[in-house]
Amino acid sequence: MHVRLNDDDTGFDAEQVSLTVDNLAPTAVTYSLPASVNEGSLATVSITGVTDVGTLDTFTYSYVVKKNAAIVATSGGFIAAPTFSFTPDDAEGGYRLDCRVQAQDDDTDLSPSTRRA
Repeated sequence: MHVRLNDDDTGFDAEQVSLTVDNLAPTAVTYSLPASVNEGSLATVSITGVTDVGTLDTFTYSYVVKKNAAIVATSGGFIAAPTFSFTPDDAEGGYRLDCRVQAQDDDTDLSPSTRRA
C-alpha cells in the first residue's frame, strides 16, 4: 500500500507500507436437530444464519453423526447443502452431531449437539 502525507504548503512524504488482512472464519447463528426422532425415521439437521465478513465468500458444510463415540453417519466431507439427514437405527441413548462450516480458506467448528432418538 502506498501512503502519501501532504502538509498545508504543498510539501509531502510518500512511503510504501505493508498491510496484512486476516481472513476471519464464518459463524453460524443457529443449527438445529429435532428434539426427538422415532427409531428408523429420518432426522434432518439444518444450519442457518451463516455469516462472514467476506461478502463474496461461499460456504460448504461437513456433518458427522456419532453414537457412543462411533461414527454412524457422515456427509463424506464438505458439501454445498446446509442440511443433512440420517436415520437413527437405535432408540437407546443419544446421537452427537458435529458440524463444520467452511468459507473458502477458513473453517470453524460449531458446538456439537446431543439428542435422543
